[in-house]
Order: sequence, then structure tokens, then C-alpha cells
Amino acid sequence: IRDVAVTGVQTWCSSDLGKLDTDWSRTVRTTIGLRGSAYGWDVRSNLAANSGTTTAGLFSPKASLALGPWRGTEFYANAGGGFHSNSGLGILLRTDPSMGEPTQASPPFARSRGFEAGVRTVAFHRAQVTGTLWYLGFDSELVYVGDSGSTEAGPASGRTGVELTAYLYPTSRLTLDADVSFSRARYTGVAAGEAFVPGALNRVITGGLAFAPP
Repeated sequence: IRDVAVTGVQTWCSSDLGKLDTDWSRTVRTTIGLRGSAYGWDVRSNLAANSGTTTAGLFSPKASLALGPWRGTEFYANAGGGFHSNSGLGILLRTDPSMGEPTQASPPFARSRGFEAGVRTVAFHRAQVTGTLWYLGFDSELVYVGDSGSTEAGPASGRTGVELTAYLYPTSRLTLDADVSFSRARYTGVAAGEAFVPGALNRVITGGLAFAPP
């Protein structure tokens, strides 16, 4: 295996290009929007073939629907497109440092599609509670290749999950919060025994306490 020495700089800019909020009635609201993102990569490698600069951009649409409130409770659904950017080491990769042979570069972005539906309520005394079911699919997972010190685009993946969040207000100055999230991440289009996504968290539990002094 050859010695690999690389440095890289990634720059980016993301901005909401436009958003339209519409109140169809007192209990029906919708939002549609478009977000633009631009990225740039500058990689310096001891292999000239794997050095260089490049730029790329994409647009991400989004939409949401809210129904309610009825007695302090409303229902909502959100959908949209997103992405994760791939590493510049993979995007500008032309030669495999471990073998010295030509190799396939990673695309700048892996697009994603997400959807969530849930309910939020303040019907409980001194509390706000939210429950959400969600799905997130990526065109590919980013896989780190230790032998070559680079990354490559892996298989497509899908994640499903449920999340429960609660804020409690025992007094006007004290806030307690808790969040519990469970998810299932699997590669798609691969053999069942190879579907597990390494390193993907299947549960996250957080909590906090906030006090506002006089």
C-alpha cells in the first residue's frame, strides 16, 4: 500500500430561494418552497491525478401540510428532497492509491427523499408533546475506504423511524425536555445478509433541563 498524503477544503452555500405559505382556512395551511445549494472542493494529493478543484450545485424542493388546531392539537405532514455531499477525496479520485490503477470517482451529491407525518399537542397541562413517523431514502451511502484513504459511493439506503418529543413546564422558570427516537437503516437492492448499514444508530435518547433566573 502506498503512502497517502492528502488535504482538502470544502466550501458551500445553501439558501432558501423561495417559499409560499398559504392559509386555506383557519385549520388548513400549506407551505411549498425551493432551496438551492452550491459546493466547491479543493483537494491536494501526493498523486497529481487525484488533485484538483471542482464545483457542483443542486435544487431541493419541499412541501408541508398542517391541519388544525383542534383543542390544542394539530396534525402535519412534510415531504421534500435533500442530499448529502460526498467527500472531495472521492469526487476527485482518479487513481486508486493502493493499486495504482484507474478507479471510479464518486458523484458530488447523493440525493435523498424524505417524508414525515405526525401530531403535536398542547392539550396537556403545562406540556407540549409531539409524535412523528418518518422515512428517509438516499441514492447512495458514503463508504470510507481505509486502504486508499478515500471514499466511494455505496448502495442506496432507506431509513424509517418514530420520534417522540415532550416539553414539560413545571413552573414559569423551569423547562424539562425529553426526546426518544428509534430508527431502522438498511441498504436497498442488496442481499438480505448485506443490508445492514454499518454505524447507523438505531436509537437516540436525549433529555435536558433549562432554568430561567429572575
